[in-house]
Amino acid sequence: MRTPAVLGPGTVRCRRLAAELEEPTDFSGYHLRLAPAERACFWETVVEVDGSPACFAHEWAADDKVLRTTAGRDLADALRASLAEPDATSHDTTGTPDGTMLAAFLDAEPGHGLTARSTLGAIMLGTERGHAISRPPETPALLLTQTVWTAGRPVLAAKYLFPAGAPLLSLASRR
Repeated sequence: MRTPAVLGPGTVRCRRLAAELEEPTDFSGYHLRLAPAERACFWETVVEVDGSPACFAHEWAADDKVLRTTAGRDLADALRASLAEPDATSHDTTGTPDGTMLAAFLDAEPGHGLTARSTLGAIMLGTERGHAISRPPETPALLLTQTVWTAGRPVLAAKYLFPAGAPLLSLASRR
């Protein structure tokens, strides 16, 4: 099941910059309620629409044990595979990693009762993120932070940056 594109029409490709197991950061530890000994699966991905960077994603999944008990074994196994062997991650026909971590959650858990809370803010890209998407550091961007829950537990925490000039976002709420 593929979710509708939020970045409008066009050819969407993802470029995975990092996939690793991390100690809790201030952001992931807080939003995912991680204990100091727990680890979060982290993906850093650039989403391009028609060849232009449209979104810079930092996504963290809850500790493997939490995912297995709340979101299911298939999702936990898919995320774990992305860490062990980058080539084990699902890819599109061009060999590009197939989507964001949020897309993996939605594909793995249709009808599983995922809910989310989000906030929006305006920021500048900064040096590291600007370099990753070939834009000046002072480029304005929209920052969407999101925490996804299932079975009463946060399972995904993310920061999505949409630089000025990115396609319009198409958002729809579901109940």
